Amino acid sequence: MAKRKPTREGVAIRGDQVGVQVPEEQVPSDDETPADDEVPADDEVPAEVEVPAEVEEHSDIEKPTGVEERENVEALENREALEDWQPLENGEAPENVQLQEDVEAPKAPSLPVGEIGGLCSPYAGLTIDHRRPCTSRKGHLCHIVANLKAWNRFFWVLRLELQEDAAFQLTLVPESDDPYIKHRTIMEERHQAATLLHHLLANHRCVTQVTIKDKMLCDQEQIVGLAISDSLGLKRISLQLISPNVIISGTLAEAIASLTRLESLELSDIDVRTICNALTTNKVLVRLELEVSTLRLEHATAIKQLLRTKNTLRYFTFVCSVIDDDDDVGSEDEAIPPDASNNNNEDFPQQECLRCRTILFDDDDHLDPWVSALLDNETSITELTFSM
Repeated sequence: MAKRKPTREGVAIRGDQVGVQVPEEQVPSDDETPADDEVPADDEVPAEVEVPAEVEEHSDIEKPTGVEERENVEALENREALEDWQPLENGEAPENVQLQEDVEAPKAPSLPVGEIGGLCSPYAGLTIDHRRPCTSRKGHLCHIVANLKAWNRFFWVLRLELQEDAAFQLTLVPESDDPYIKHRTIMEERHQAATLLHHLLANHRCVTQVTIKDKMLCDQEQIVGLAISDSLGLKRISLQLISPNVIISGTLAEAIASLTRLESLELSDIDVRTICNALTTNKVLVRLELEVSTLRLEHATAIKQLLRTKNTLRYFTFVCSVIDDDDDVGSEDEAIPPDASNNNNEDFPQQECLRCRTILFDDDDHLDPWVSALLDNETSITELTFSM
């Protein structure tokens, strides 16, 4: 009787594999499935495999390897596409790209203060610790007072000097003459000093007053504007513009408008309407001094409205050089004292004359709108100066 070929229960052996001999010790048990019998070689797997709908409906059925690879590639391409999107020039982005709203460009100058790390003065080799926070408190000065000489070696590039006042505060004032002035013409040094100024005002509440001349505004106006708007303790600002080619720009006007603690402001060569609009939100302004080279009568309305809305304003000075039209202006100014002889003049209400210490004006019909604006009954001015 012929011998039957041995078979394994539950395992089908294809005809093309009859000649394959499996050693006895490698024959799997009945409940195991040999990998070589059912899984084709890698080169036999098709590049694209269509998965039937019934297979996709059952999550417990594994998808063929080709499908998983294709899905991984598509996911990677989608992620890379999203990463490649950048905000457009107008700040907008496509609908399928969601930008992070809480991340915005830092409000800082182009040279971050961190990049001027060591901060060693090029003139005297003095160093400063600009990363140390402000340590001033009531009755105590900030730590930078002990190192003012080193700080001023930087600020002298901008014609500024840090000084200590009697109220345990610091002020930035125009520098005094010094032997280093002839060396301070390098633009990089001025930019570095302006960056340090921004850092000082933005991190030190002990600096309460600053006086800036137009020489500094010629090439560092943007950083100066940022320094003013980001300041923690500024209460008094004086911008002294001497050159007729330099005016208070919109950048500086916006910076002034952002200061909620500003109590005293002194400006020259400014647009009256621009600065009046910038001061509309200020609630603590006490002193305002304005100086213009040309008097424009249409600005009288802006001045009148400002004085009416500023209940805290006590001291107001307005100085001009010439009137806009070519009318002659008298060479002598009249000082009108608050006495009874002026009480009958409708341009000088008795209430205001008794409150104002000094009124300076030119005896010219063109100034009547200004006089009526400055002496409005509804203002809170206690000291008024108007001169030409």
